[in-house]
Amino acid sequence: MPSQRKIPDRPTHGSIYTLKDPRDGRVRYVGQTEKSLQTRLAGHINQPTNNAMRLWTLILMAHGLTPIITEVATVRVDDLLKVEKEHIEYHADSGDLLNFPYYQAHLPDLGAEFKDLFAARVTKEEAADAPGQIVPPIIITVPSTSEQASGEQVASEQVTLHEHRHRYSFSLGGPSARRRPLHEFLHSWRWSRRLRFEIKWAVRSHPWYAVLALAIGAVALGKALQSDAAADAFRRGSRLFETAAWPVLATAVHPVRVFIMEHSRGVPATAGALQALWWGAGAVILFTNLLRGVWSRRFAWVAFGSATITMVWHGSASSDRPISCGVTGLLWVLALAFV
Repeated sequence: MPSQRKIPDRPTHGSIYTLKDPRDGRVRYVGQTEKSLQTRLAGHINQPTNNAMRLWTLILMAHGLTPIITEVATVRVDDLLKVEKEHIEYHADSGDLLNFPYYQAHLPDLGAEFKDLFAARVTKEEAADAPGQIVPPIIITVPSTSEQASGEQVASEQVTLHEHRHRYSFSLGGPSARRRPLHEFLHSWRWSRRLRFEIKWAVRSHPWYAVLALAIGAVALGKALQSDAAADAFRRGSRLFETAAWPVLATAVHPVRVFIMEHSRGVPATAGALQALWWGAGAVILFTNLLRGVWSRRFAWVAFGSATITMVWHGSASSDRPISCGVTGLLWVLALAFV
C-alpha cells in the first residue's frame, strides 16, 4: 500500500515583523509571514522584494551584517494584510521604509552607496575573472528550531519561502482613483495617523480598558448634555436651522413629497413611509461614500441625485422649477464634493 504524505495544516495565525538596520536601528521594512522569522529573513536575503531591498541587504552583508527581524504583532491569517497596511502607514512617516511604493525614493542613495562601497574593493584582476558579477550569490539555509520536527518538515521549512506580492487591478468594486482633497488633507496629519494607530492597538491589546473608557465617556457625555449650556446651545442651533438651513432644504424636500404623494395612491405603503425610505437610502449612500469612495457607490450617488432632481422637476410648479431644481442640484454637488 503506498504511503500517504501528511500535508501540514495551514497556521491560523501569522506574524507582523519589521526589518531594522543594525547600524542605526531604523525600521526599513514592514512585512507579514506565516512561517518562522528566521525563514522569512532568509527569504528576504535570498530573494529581495525589490531593487532597493536588494541593494540594502548587499550593503549590510558587505559590512558583515544582516537585517534585524523583530516580531511586532501576532494576528489571524485573515487579518494579516490589513494589519500589515496599518503598520506600514505608521512607519511611513519616518521616510525610511523600503516597502512599495516608498522604496523608489531610496534607489538613488542606495545605488550610490553600493557603488562607492564596492568600487574601491574590486580590482581589475577580480573584475576580469568575474566581469558580470561583483558580489557572489549568498544562500542561507535556516534549520528548524524544533528538535522534534520530522525530516520532511525541516526540508519544507528550508526551501519554502513565503513571498506576498501586491497586485492592483481596476474593477467597479475597487477603490476609486479620484483624488479626494479633504480625505488626503486629514490623512496627512501625522499626529492623527499615529493616534488612530495607537488607539487601534490599545483596543486590541486591552479590550476591557476600551469598554471602560467608552462607559466613562458615555456617562460624561450624558452629564454634559444635561447641563444648561448644552440646552442653550441646542436651542440656538435649532433656531438657526429653522431660519437658515431648513428653508433651503425644504425647496428640495417639498417637491419630492408632492411627487411621492401624487404617484403613491395605489401603493400599499404610505407616502410618509416612502419618503422616509427615499431620504434614508440617500443618507446611507452618502455615508458609505464618506467612509470609502468606490466606483459602485459613486454611481449609486449619481443615480440618486439624478432621480431626486427629476422628482423635484415634476413635483414643483412650472414657475418654481428652475429655482427648485437648481437648489437641489447645488446641494447634491456640494455633498458630492465630500464623497
